[in-house]
Amino acid sequence: MDDRSGSTFDIANLYTNTFTVSTQSTQGGQVTLQDPAQVKVQLAVNTHNYVAVLAGDKDIAQLQKSFDFHVEYANQ
Repeated sequence: MDDRSGSTFDIANLYTNTFTVSTQSTQGGQVTLQDPAQVKVQLAVNTHNYVAVLAGDKDIAQLQKSFDFHVEYANQ
């Protein structure tokens, strides 16, 4: 996806509701219905985080002999 303006996602908030436990004395008898709230949260993805590292070709060549520094930097 190459949408430079970002994206907005609608996410249902299932944890807004507090339900009441009910009992039923006779199987097939009347039950009490609960009406959960329909709440949505919007998540806007409109920024990009990065870390820039300046390393010369000689430094990179020397570092690669010792360890995979790309993976180490990515893990950080």
